[in-house]
Amino acid sequence: MISALVKEIDETVRAIRLVCSAEDRTQRLLLLRLAATLETQARLLGNAVLQPAPSPAPPAPTPLPKKILSTSEAASFLRVSSRTLEKWRTYGGGPQFSRLGTRVVYSAEHLEAFAAARSRHNTNA
Repeated sequence: MISALVKEIDETVRAIRLVCSAEDRTQRLLLLRLAATLETQARLLGNAVLQPAPSPAPPAPTPLPKKILSTSEAASFLRVSSRTLEKWRTYGGGPQFSRLGTRVVYSAEHLEAFAAARSRHNTNA
């Protein structure tokens, strides 16, 4: 079906080029542009027939966090106030968080990593 369309476009381009002896310069330029556009489309269609487009690979699924916690749940988990988490979000230094619309949520994995990174064996440094 596409090859028949390509042949029809080629015939149309030949017919346009024969008509291009028109006296009106604007009309002649428009016809030549049309012929060039049709030739480009025919070439693209011909390539599509010769080389079918490869099917795109499905995107790799994004692993979801094991558990998502609200700000108050995350505060309870870390045993700090919700206000402390808000300050950490604003000024930095707190656990990694995400926004779902207007809601702020925390991944349980990120909270555990945050707590583990701050564990100390003594009070020095």
